[in-house]
Amino acid sequence: MAEGRLSRRTRSRRRTSRAGSLLAVAAKGAGGEFRADDPDRTIKVVLHLWWNSSFAERRFCDLLQEARTITKARIVGSQVQVGEPGRRRAMPYLLAVLRQLLAQSAEGRR
Repeated sequence: MAEGRLSRRTRSRRRTSRAGSLLAVAAKGAGGEFRADDPDRTIKVVLHLWWNSSFAERRFCDLLQEARTITKARIVGSQVQVGEPGRRRAMPYLLAVLRQLLAQSAEGRR
């Protein structure tokens, strides 16, 4: 309802958010979920990976989500050992999986 009261210009600005903002939110969520030691650095690393990948932001977010799913499955399967059980710090593992998915996707594009 509040959207209807906003001017056309304001609604347009909301739709065209800054590049990488969706990804920054996703990276922040992953950082919290996988207990990143330095959440700000994690966001910077993910944005750097995206920038160098030449993938669209939405496609990159899909790959990040896939990396999250894979990492969760491997935590349950006890393949990730960093940290106490139930409190695994798996952010480095998630980033490694993401890098692997990016490489596979880049190969598929060639």
